[in-house]
Amino acid sequence: MRVLEMSWVAACVAMLIILLSRDTINRKAGAIVGIAGGLLFAVQLLVEGYRWQMIPTYIVTALLFVLVLFRRRTVKKPLRYTIWGLSVVLLGGSAALSALLPVFHLPTPSGEFRVGTDTLHFVDADREETFTEQKGDKRELIVQVWYPAAASGQGTEKATVFPKDKRLFHTYMQAYSEYLGLPAAALDYWKYSRANANGHADLRLAKNPYPVVLLSHGMGVGRILHSSQA
Repeated sequence: MRVLEMSWVAACVAMLIILLSRDTINRKAGAIVGIAGGLLFAVQLLVEGYRWQMIPTYIVTALLFVLVLFRRRTVKKPLRYTIWGLSVVLLGGSAALSALLPVFHLPTPSGEFRVGTDTLHFVDADREETFTEQKGDKRELIVQVWYPAAASGQGTEKATVFPKDKRLFHTYMQAYSEYLGLPAAALDYWKYSRANANGHADLRLAKNPYPVVLLSHGMGVGRILHSSQA
């Protein structure tokens, strides 16, 4: 689980204890934990973003907000135990899903330089495309380059493993979902995975030319699968 997700789950547990540890609800304490929980929930969505593994925790949060807004002083034991049991199951399910299907990041390289990356789109206007049936379609090639980056300058944000473009990302997810036999929505959280390269970073200047290594993926797979090796 990510940092704010863990904090949010811990806040839900704290809200449960404060609101349901006794038969009588302290309205002031309920209002405070409700506001705090709502703020943490908003920050988590804005900073880390939504992912479906946290849906059970969303349900618990909504349940606790209803409990706070309802503002009954007394909560009978059957209702209290039901809310406790349901919340424990949902929070446990959310934690398990997040652990089994985590937001992964590529391993940090051991080299001494920062890594920059950029993607280039080449079109050969003099060469017909042989892989499509569309007439007049020209040969296209996508090339991603990784290189030693300057210690400072532009490109300070870590690049994502998959393209940020929503249409292109959806195309990737459709391909992987068909291969894995899963719905594309189940892989949506992959958009948060980051590589250890800085997009559009400045090239690190050197006296001698850098060696060039060509890495070509096999047919049926794409460059994304070789990001860690690159």
